[in-house]
Amino acid sequence: MTCSGEDMLVVFNNPEGRVVLGYLIESYIEGSSYITGDSHETACNEGKRMVVRGMIDCMRMADPGMTAQMMCDIEMDRVKRKSKKDDN
Repeated sequence: MTCSGEDMLVVFNNPEGRVVLGYLIESYIEGSSYITGDSHETACNEGKRMVVRGMIDCMRMADPGMTAQMMCDIEMDRVKRKSKKDDN
């Protein structure tokens, strides 16, 4: 079974999908994947990062404009959440 960038855009280019993709980005792309003294855990973390980056790259190849807008929307949602959290 294969999954194309178009398939991924169908899944992630809606409010619920952007929440999930935002979670994947925050969890596996941002921050350090390096674990001091544990090369195996570092390698595992890098593998997770590569999977999410690969998904985003597939979507970008399928439709660069839609992917850019989706990534912008995800970032804006994050800024709004952070702003609400800071206000409380």
